[in-house]
Formats: sequence, structure tokens, C-alpha cells
Amino acid sequence: MQLEKGGISFETKESNEDKCRISLDEIIEEFYQHMTWKYVVFVMYLSFTWVAAPASVYITNFGGLTPSNNTESKNTEWWECKSDRCKEFISTTPELQEKYPCDIKNSDDDMVLTSADITWPNMSHTSFAVDLDLYCSVPSVEYKKTLLSSIYFVGGLIGLVSGTLSFDQLGRKLSAQIGFLISFVASLMGVFCNSYPHLLIVRLLTGFGTFWLATSLYILSVEIVPVSVRNYVNAWAMLVWSFGYPISVGIGYFIKDWNMMFLVF
Repeated sequence: MQLEKGGISFETKESNEDKCRISLDEIIEEFYQHMTWKYVVFVMYLSFTWVAAPASVYITNFGGLTPSNNTESKNTEWWECKSDRCKEFISTTPELQEKYPCDIKNSDDDMVLTSADITWPNMSHTSFAVDLDLYCSVPSVEYKKTLLSSIYFVGGLIGLVSGTLSFDQLGRKLSAQIGFLISFVASLMGVFCNSYPHLLIVRLLTGFGTFWLATSLYILSVEIVPVSVRNYVNAWAMLVWSFGYPISVGIGYFIKDWNMMFLVF
């Protein structure tokens, strides 16, 4: 090996240790030359976690359907009283039965009839917007609907930041297993969810676990392939993400119960 210092060039001998030292990329390149179809399938499989990302993001759209306030829907999808309080209230002013519940407000601009008072017997899907009184555009409800979407990404941000530590300290595979466990627990919690605070916790944990799991497996899938094909792996991961949109629409259409959507998603 020839070096130059102070205008004077001289040669140094390369040690046997330097000659034998090889990089991780060189090992991967050599392994890649002898790869089989199983190796390709394995790398592609690692990216399949991204297919669940769109579904977990947009589950609030499918599970939080808003009842129609179109007058034409009164014969097919309209509300009915289920509490004695509601029946007594309507008996004194029968014309209120023709109004959309969101239009029946008190002096504080809040809903008079809540999910404890009315039911929507002919809706095609159950909805947490109905069960938790989140379908009206009133001041006490607007921020709650927005928070359900934004808290998912708060959980995702926490997952990404904390994941940068765990990916190196615990390894990619163990980090992925932890992310999967968190996502699985969040899904089970969603099945039994029946209150707004409970739903917020589910959304936070779902974002946390989903981003932790997907990111750790994405890093792993990129690291075990040569540099020359990493762009293809990245493109495949994004393509899998796009597959998630039609799949989530199909699940949202065929699964009628919003609690079960959390388990499937």
C-alpha cells in the first residue's frame, strides 16, 4: 500500500488481518449470487406488513359511518326512540321525530338525544360515531372526531422515535416481534371497545405498534439484499402499501360490526 506524507511517498505492508477483513455488503453480495426462490419470497414477505397500514389509518372512515340526514332516508334509515326519556320527549313534541338528532339541541348547542336515547335500526353497518355520539357537528364533538385520526399518527411518531433505539439495541427481529405484539393487543382492545377514552387508547397503540413493526421489517428487508437491488425492494414495499387501499375498502364493506373491524384490520 502506497502512502504520501509531507511530499514523500512510501509503502506500507498490508497486514494479513486487513487482507482477510470483508464487509457485510460483500457477504450479502456473495450470498445473493447463490440465492434461491425461497430467499426472494422471504424478502417480499417481510414487506407485507405494509398492507395493513392503510387499513389501520382509515378504519375511522369505515367504522365511524355517519347516519344519513337526507329526508329520503326516513323510510329506510332513520332513528327511533329506545329510552323512556326520548319517548316522553317526542310525545310532547311529535314533530321532532322528523328532525335529524343533530338538529335537536339545547341552549348550550349540545345534543338533547344521545345514543342512550335513540337507535338507528336500519343502518347497514354499526358505527362508533353513533354508539359514542360523534356524528354531529357540535362544538363538544368536532375536536373528538379530529383527535381520533391525529392520535394514530402521534402513536406512529412515538413508535418511530423509540424504534430507532430498539432497532440497534434489541435487533430488527425482536423489535418486529414487539411491534406485532403491541398491534395485536390493540386489535383485541378494539374488539371490546365501548367508550371514547378506550377508543383513543386503541388508536394510539395501533399507530405505535404498526409503525414500529412495519419499519423494523422494512429495514431488515433492505439490509439483507445487495445495494444494487434495494431500490426494487423499496418499490415493492410501496406497492404493497398501495394494495392495502382496495383491501381495506373490501374489509370495510363486508365486515358489518365496527368492533370486529379492529380485529380484522
